[in-house]
Amino acid sequence: MADRSASEMIWFAITVVVTISLVAVFVGIAYDYSAGMRNSARQRAANYYVDIEIINDPAMVPYNENTNEITLYVKNTGSYRLDTSQILMSVSGEALYLDENQVTILGNNSQWTSGTVAEMRVSSSTLQIGRDHYVWIEVQGIYGGNIMGRGQDTFEFHFNPEGD
Repeated sequence: MADRSASEMIWFAITVVVTISLVAVFVGIAYDYSAGMRNSARQRAANYYVDIEIINDPAMVPYNENTNEITLYVKNTGSYRLDTSQILMSVSGEALYLDENQVTILGNNSQWTSGTVAEMRVSSSTLQIGRDHYVWIEVQGIYGGNIMGRGQDTFEFHFNPEGD
């Protein structure tokens, strides 16, 4: 009878150890899942607060014949300051990375804060006179917790620098 009690006690101890191990695994999975949901929610919130708008007139896009550059005016319509070194642009399918020398903040501002306009000068090999072109711009802004929100806008224009 004593040997039966000992074997039942051993099986009971094994059952308790296995149960505790399974609970620990399930708690870890639930924690990882909730952390992933939290990070996804933070990223969506960051994207919500970062936004831009291209404010050029599609019929009159400024063009500099000496440098073969078009000028786009982009307004920060979001809530946070945007980084002028984090700008990706596509002109009619050609991907362009703008550096800080191609971006000027207009007005009395040194940073691209909410409500300010940035002047972007870009040269593209895809620009053809008398054709319609498509511009896509994406920027990144800093949000609490070092999560980068993204804002983007598109713009279509007819490229005719001579004004014909």
